[in-house]
Amino acid sequence: MRDLRRHQRYRAEDIRRDLGLVGRDRGPLGPMVNVKAFDNALDFAGAPGTVHNVAAGPVDDLTLAVRHDTAAGRIAFELDANPRAYDAEGLDARCAEFVRFLTEAATAGPDTPVGRPGLLDDALLETLAAQAAATAREVAPGTVVEAFAEQARKHPGAVALVAGAEELTYGELDARVDRLARLLAARGVGPERFVGIALPRRADLVVALLAVLRAGGAYLPLDLEYPAERLEFMVEDARPVCVLTTLAAAADAPDVPGTETLVLDSPDALSALADLAGEPAEPLPAPDGDHPAYVIHTSGSTGRPKGVVIPHSALANFLRMQAHELAMEPGDGLVAVTTVSFDIAALEIHVPLISGAAVVLAGRDTVRDPAALAALVEAHRPTVMQATPSLWHALLEEGAPRALARTKVLVGGEALPAALAERLARTAASVTNVYGPTEVTVWATSSVLSPGHTGTPDIGLPFWNTRAHVLDSALRPVPHGRPGELYLSGDQLARGYLGRPALTSERFTADPYGPPGSRMYRTGDLVRRRPDGVIDFLGRADDQVKVRGFRIELGEIETALTDRPEVDRAVVVVREDIPGSPLLIGYVTGAGGAAPDAAGLRAAVGERLPSHMVPSAVVV
Repeated sequence: MRDLRRHQRYRAEDIRRDLGLVGRDRGPLGPMVNVKAFDNALDFAGAPGTVHNVAAGPVDDLTLAVRHDTAAGRIAFELDANPRAYDAEGLDARCAEFVRFLTEAATAGPDTPVGRPGLLDDALLETLAAQAAATAREVAPGTVVEAFAEQARKHPGAVALVAGAEELTYGELDARVDRLARLLAARGVGPERFVGIALPRRADLVVALLAVLRAGGAYLPLDLEYPAERLEFMVEDARPVCVLTTLAAAADAPDVPGTETLVLDSPDALSALADLAGEPAEPLPAPDGDHPAYVIHTSGSTGRPKGVVIPHSALANFLRMQAHELAMEPGDGLVAVTTVSFDIAALEIHVPLISGAAVVLAGRDTVRDPAALAALVEAHRPTVMQATPSLWHALLEEGAPRALARTKVLVGGEALPAALAERLARTAASVTNVYGPTEVTVWATSSVLSPGHTGTPDIGLPFWNTRAHVLDSALRPVPHGRPGELYLSGDQLARGYLGRPALTSERFTADPYGPPGSRMYRTGDLVRRRPDGVIDFLGRADDQVKVRGFRIELGEIETALTDRPEVDRAVVVVREDIPGSPLLIGYVTGAGGAAPDAAGLRAAVGERLPSHMVPSAVVV
């Protein structure tokens, strides 16, 4: 309390200003309770008076005043609400919830915990259950392997892949995929086995991804720009049969004892692939839906990355739904800009190829240069393009390519700012705000913005066969309009974390609202659901953040800092001094009273963590 008293002169208007809440619908405070320990009854020398409360003053959210009404012999409750945050219907719902709580609390025994009485009646619970079940949808059988092969049979002469100056038709791509898949299968690749992909953004990258899947294996993306220590950890964690790379990239690829490195353009590999070209062979067996398709390593709060294993059935549900929504066909194209170490690249690679359309693979240098990327978009005039808000902002600042007027735009990976949403809606043919954690296969909900959209967009409705539950800390559904934590269940759930059963059981829990044996994933995201089922994103329930689309556990960066002998304690935060440009900032105290070198700390962190996790500045 003594520490808090030091801030007692921090005025409310200053807090609102410093938190950036000026002009917002809600202030810094949530619901407040005011217990009035006095009686409102008045008596002027025998003449009774009545008090009428004209106003309770400014209300940020909700204010509940409790007083004793002596004349009526009862306790009176008075509820005031911020009209910019609640409409009449919403306030009536809050009143009904409060009455239900009081009724249940009054009839419960004295030993009943205060948090046990429910707020929802049976009718609303049934409505929420019906909303969750409304996403059920029949999906065509098979995996991405069969879906791509079908397009190769239907459209062998159509363009499938453009990577720089190289262009492959479906027939050519299918032949290269088949040769590499047979080579991998001969080396032991199959179900439940992983293959590392350490390749530059050229045609070989797409060939390798498809070949691993056709061989029955699962791919492990290895970003060549990650620090060597992190790449080695990922290989040791997944224990792949081999790592695929090229002569030019071999120096940056991880070299872990016991794991073979297959250099695709080496004389031996080229000779082996050439021998397979003339050999007629039976088709390789298609993978089962339960088999893993890929493993993506995400940031871990303990400093250890965790591998999320996605099965073929989950990937197939996601891809079929997106193929239906995007409605691509031969002649259409998608400019792919995302590194394959980021799971959203699965949409960019696979959706066009199961639709008969073309993937235009943007090089890494092109993606980093807004002018070059704008020129690529203008040249290929894509039907679909997906990117994070940060990349869309950079592209629009360069000058929106005219070609976007016919492009279906997908935006995801981090919260979509209102200003960017409004600008995109006026620029592109359509804009879809997508949301989802890696553990639920790329995206799990989406919202299509209207051309005249204004304000912060919602994250929409769940995908096919995906159920969204908004629950309180006791895993009970919360009423419409109330904040709660988002849990996702259904066909797109990951198998879990590779080799981490305890963490898997912590984040993937039994779904009490789904079929027997079903699971749900705890996202850690705070949301609220509207009466029509649409979901609004509110923020995080923990320290996880998104920066330029990458999911980051601040604890992993703090661990990297505190592991340095010259650092005693470290805290990492996200600052957004310029709207749309969030930055990681590290704050450290020196061990033994010494002042660590900030530049040296950044360099040390960069040797352990990917560039997107290195603080832009370290403050000592």
